[in-house]
Amino acid sequence: MNSRIFLLLSALFLLANDAVLGHPKTGLVKRDVFDLNQCFTYRKGFRIELKAGDIESTDTVQFKDDCLKACLKALLNDGFECRSLMHMPRENDCVLTTVEGNSANIVRLSEEKGAAPINYYENECAKLPLPGGGVVEAKLQGYRGQGLVQMMQKKGTNPQIMVILNGVQENNNFDIVYIDEEVKDCYKLTQQQKSSAQILVTVDSDTNGMGVQPWTEIFFDLLVNPVLGKTVAVIDAKTKQVFDCGKIQIRGNAADFERAKNGGLTMVPAAFLVAITGIAMLL
Repeated sequence: MNSRIFLLLSALFLLANDAVLGHPKTGLVKRDVFDLNQCFTYRKGFRIELKAGDIESTDTVQFKDDCLKACLKALLNDGFECRSLMHMPRENDCVLTTVEGNSANIVRLSEEKGAAPINYYENECAKLPLPGGGVVEAKLQGYRGQGLVQMMQKKGTNPQIMVILNGVQENNNFDIVYIDEEVKDCYKLTQQQKSSAQILVTVDSDTNGMGVQPWTEIFFDLLVNPVLGKTVAVIDAKTKQVFDCGKIQIRGNAADFERAKNGGLTMVPAAFLVAITGIAMLL
């Protein structure tokens, strides 16, 4: 029995260690997701009631996915944060708005026969998943594409990341990496800089060169590591060619980030808690 427990303890220690440190070369966890709909919640049978003065933008698109993509692309541009949208397929209309849906402005659609269909979506990628946490972002602008990387962490939680890429190479996998220095020219990264970079997440692009990673947890202590002024880069997962990069900056109120940073606690991974529970049951 003692030898069995020893072997189990050894295996669980490695599991917990890997959960904290992630991949031995990257120190972080890789995720590979492309599902445009994961960024949105479909509110069937409802629409948002816009008032005079509400900021909106109207595009002419035929398909729902094109409307969703237009909302995400708007997040790449300063001054317009698309929080919700309405797609009217009969009129080929796509209404983007900065207004977030709530109980006061969400109304039921008319059930009259022949009423024009309206598909209402809320943009979950535009919502911060950890209220009260510190938020940083890197805006990526280059001739090989553009993108937005946001990271957030709150006291006692693992950080989360959200990524939007546009105009990159189609049907490809891209590593979103953290470089522990300020890079002056991202297209002149040395082999040493590339090999020492930490992979935050892996994003795959679609047939139009767009990639999306909805908010997801990563094992990287944002509040402990001095990330401000450092670099996030987009690198081809196979060829290691650099497509873009940007400097990490505080998003929003700097005081909120400092409060989150000063109040951060050491994270205990769920895998380790499960391991301890399993050992207790054996004993």
